[in-house]
Amino acid sequence: MKRLVCFIISLLILAGCLLTSCKRPETEDPVDNNEPQTLKPYTATAEEMVEATESFEGNQLLRGIWVTPRLRAKDSQETYDEEYRKVKEAGVNMVFTYDELNYKTSMEKLLSACEKNGIKVMISLARISSEAEIKFNVKKVELYDSNPVVIGYNLMDEPNTSSFELLGKEYQAVREKCSPDKIIMINFFPNYANAEQLGVEDSDNPYRDYLKKYFEVSRSDVVSFDYYPYRSDPAGDDNLIAKALTNMQEIVRAESYSDAEGCWGFVQSGEWSGTRTPKLGELRFISHLHLLFGFKAFTYFLYVTPIDGETAEGFFKGLVEYDGTIRDTYGLVKQTAEEIDGMKGVYLDYDFTGLMYDKIPESYMSEIQEDYDLVKNPKGPFTSIKASGESGLIAGYFEKGISKQGLYVLNNDRYYDQSAMVTLSGLMEYRVWGENGIEQMGAANGITVELRSGEAKFIEVFVKD
Repeated sequence: MKRLVCFIISLLILAGCLLTSCKRPETEDPVDNNEPQTLKPYTATAEEMVEATESFEGNQLLRGIWVTPRLRAKDSQETYDEEYRKVKEAGVNMVFTYDELNYKTSMEKLLSACEKNGIKVMISLARISSEAEIKFNVKKVELYDSNPVVIGYNLMDEPNTSSFELLGKEYQAVREKCSPDKIIMINFFPNYANAEQLGVEDSDNPYRDYLKKYFEVSRSDVVSFDYYPYRSDPAGDDNLIAKALTNMQEIVRAESYSDAEGCWGFVQSGEWSGTRTPKLGELRFISHLHLLFGFKAFTYFLYVTPIDGETAEGFFKGLVEYDGTIRDTYGLVKQTAEEIDGMKGVYLDYDFTGLMYDKIPESYMSEIQEDYDLVKNPKGPFTSIKASGESGLIAGYFEKGISKQGLYVLNNDRYYDQSAMVTLSGLMEYRVWGENGIEQMGAANGITVELRSGEAKFIEVFVKD
């Protein structure tokens, strides 16, 4: 009788193993190339997706602001602390200083407030026109470099080629005095600057030559630029976004032929002369557009509204008025930041290698460069993407070694939702990351994701040799 009971128990255990064999044990990387496996189609349960999301440590996307809250030495430390609490609550974890470097007390209060609120600081150094002025900036670096919230220095905003050699000397001088982990950067012009602004003559591609010339004589640890597509008349959006695609391709290209360690950008979050404040779908779109090109950080422009006399660039509306009044756009920035953070920065582990698309405007098509066009030159496991709507999709193709591939799929429609159908070259394990972490997981030949206006999701696939 005992033998019969043991035999029945053994059969039950075996049956249980067979019934659960279609589900793979969840690990950070579902594929183990050292062990032969037979992959079968499956869909993970909600519990498995939650567990996989929580087990992924994740990465932090740097999101900055420019311009900082307009505070002065007369304001108390408590005032600074409260204003920078609002900065952090908007989803911002880094600030570029504005003019605080000229006011020692203000600078000290800013640094203290940022430390209390978990915010990093990029110090904007004074604009130079001579070697003597480099010494002033170096003294400021020596004064603040040991502060734990300081992560680096912006040498200049939108320099002309006439400044490049001098900036090369400044880079070396600052590098000699700052700690090796600090970022020293330049924020370059966008490609809608004309040849005279860039300081480039007799060129078939002035913007590319502008960037090349900089890296021939100087350095920047990141290749940063700012591009703002949302003008007063939305009818021009597609043409301006098309030019932004070219700009981003040139920035990525500049990273490849320089010693830079990543690309940074600026996201339009306010308005000034000739521009408009983005709506939710528009803000989502321009934020994700930077990330689908593999950018490692972006900065909102602008956070606070300067007053007359502080700037000659025209009238501005930021996320926050000069007096601290919060505008509606503040809430939109906070919402999009929370949505992006749901993906836990998984895309930051990957390298951008090209673009896929479907039904995009002709203006986009004409701006996608051949060596980044993976529709005309296909590769990898993603064989096609299809949009359910007429506004189309654009996607960044990513790689991490041989076994991990990614697709950052963006809804080009900034006002309406649509679906994206992604076809794979075979049966593969996948994960879809969105605002709720891993939102789909399993093994399949294709994946369909739902995208709200201007929304993007990151698809990982795990490829066996």
